[in-house]
Amino acid sequence: MKESIEQDAQTAAILDAAATVFAEHGFAGARVDAIAKAAGLNKAMLYYRIGDKARLYELVVMRQFARVASVVEAGASSAGDPSARLRSVLQGMAGLFSGDPRLPRIMAWELASGGGTLPDAVVNEWGRILGTVAPLAAPVGLDPVLAYFSLAGPMMLTCLTEPIRKRLAAGTPGLLGRVAEVGVGDMAAYLANLYARATGPTPGTSGTSGGKS
Repeated sequence: MKESIEQDAQTAAILDAAATVFAEHGFAGARVDAIAKAAGLNKAMLYYRIGDKARLYELVVMRQFARVASVVEAGASSAGDPSARLRSVLQGMAGLFSGDPRLPRIMAWELASGGGTLPDAVVNEWGRILGTVAPLAAPVGLDPVLAYFSLAGPMMLTCLTEPIRKRLAAGTPGLLGRVAEVGVGDMAAYLANLYARATGPTPGTSGTSGGKS
């Protein structure tokens, strides 16, 4: 059952309900009673279908990270030079994050807690993402590891700070007011333009010093 667990509609619904609860409370704060209620089941049935809270969390986080890995791999294999493919990666991540805000929240809980409840299988998925981004970064002169963190970090921060930014900028005109308007898609485009500059002419060579944005 575990290999095909997400093929079952009821189990998929349980994982969706669990993702919402874990995104709101993290692993430590999430209650199995709340997850069962959100899924429309009693706790005994949830245990029967999935297992304990740790197993449920493993499946939820594994699914979330696998979605990120799939989007990154799709962007990395798209047409174009490394800069264009990095843009595709960023656009894919932006669509994923904006379509399911639970994803960056769950990731943030894990980062804040030092990854103590992060299953080894999920850590391997993280390595899969890094291994996909690295070949795109090196040809344009970017450190592969730092490039990976500079992709994920700003986009997560944009998602996670949205409620605070809206409070800060409420009713405020001008530059400060724009703080509330920036979305994860805007951040993706901004980062893509920065990476595109890495493929442009360097200072002192023919062409503009900053490259094309």
